Amino acid sequence: MTGKLRLVCRQWADWLYVHHLYRTLSFEDGNRAMRFIIHQITRRSKSFPRARCRSLQVINILTWGPPPLDPATQHPMARAMMRKRGEVITFEILEALIELFSDSICELDLRFWNVLSLPTRTIGTIGRIENLHTLRLGHELPEKGLAPQHGLHPILDDSDDEDFDEQIRRHNDNMDLGGLFGNPSTPIDMNPVKSKIDHDCLKSLILATRKLTSLDIIDLDPVCLPKPMKSSFIDHQFPAITQLEVSLEGQSLSRLKDLSILLKPTLKVLSLKDRLEDRDHSENLLPVFENLRETLEGLFITNESMIKPIINLEFPKLRVFKTIFWDGSIIDLLEKPIFAHSPIEVLVLQSEIIDHKPKGKFRSNPFTNLPMLKRLVFCDVRPGYSPPPAYVKACKARRVECVYLSPTDGENVSLIMKL
Repeated sequence: MTGKLRLVCRQWADWLYVHHLYRTLSFEDGNRAMRFIIHQITRRSKSFPRARCRSLQVINILTWGPPPLDPATQHPMARAMMRKRGEVITFEILEALIELFSDSICELDLRFWNVLSLPTRTIGTIGRIENLHTLRLGHELPEKGLAPQHGLHPILDDSDDEDFDEQIRRHNDNMDLGGLFGNPSTPIDMNPVKSKIDHDCLKSLILATRKLTSLDIIDLDPVCLPKPMKSSFIDHQFPAITQLEVSLEGQSLSRLKDLSILLKPTLKVLSLKDRLEDRDHSENLLPVFENLRETLEGLFITNESMIKPIINLEFPKLRVFKTIFWDGSIIDLLEKPIFAHSPIEVLVLQSEIIDHKPKGKFRSNPFTNLPMLKRLVFCDVRPGYSPPPAYVKACKARRVECVYLSPTDGENVSLIMKL
């Protein structure tokens, strides 16, 4: 994106510096992060106002251990983006970045090379962020093929651990086989001993962030979730989390029931993602929805199949519903009892999926079953997009507003909940 720049007075320059220059920051290279930190500490005049950062993303945090092997190929799983030594983000760099903006960070996104593990000191630094309300935790899951990368040089290597060293050697030997290239594999539980999992890290992070309201662990390897979760958090004061985003891949689903019990007093928004849309989660999801049925205000799912076990349940507060895939026409989807039993005001659909459905007139207005509907949101919209005429006509007949969201905004659960 480009734009015209113009000179402004010192007062305006200071205001822009404080409120906008570093509003959103992302670091994935340790060397560049260090240069930024040094510049902020040593070169920025103390007479100038302090800049604010609301959203901080730190990628490529290296802990230890090679990635787990894919059971099918016995090659390292394609979810680690390798870097040279020095390019990775260390705990010290992460702490320094957070301390620079501890009074202004509202959203923190941490992406780990392999294992979610942070020292107690680093967790304490995160806990001192004054107004942190959104925490995103995950592993690096490249969506495209990667260029050839250098071998692994873990920072926290134990020279006495011969098995661990052998894993490193095998990992580096296998890199030329292409095991790290291509689409990411489904996360699975790793061996907690060989992978040196820190099971207490996630628990400590959640408990340290007292003002946390939104937790996104969609890209987090499920092994990082304590099991059983409920007993892991017993006798602890849980933050009032109102929004949870989680993947159904690997073993995450087995922990989701415990999470739904823990968060039942406060949770209002649930986002479930499954990259393998043909799997049936009905049996495991039913108790989750039963736990949250009375309080859920927003439900975001990948596929209509996720609501099969609850099509006859009533969600008295469900105001926002989003799905990406569904079978048949939109009428077939919205005729299900769950929609008649819920006060849905905002329906969110994927524009590309709509365009691939059969064209033509509807046999009846698809929104008749949604008497409270106010907005139909088309997600992943490109410039110049126009919805099918049948949708426009159906919206006009029910006085439903059409809203269009870009690919980025269409993934923003918080933004959609404000519509």
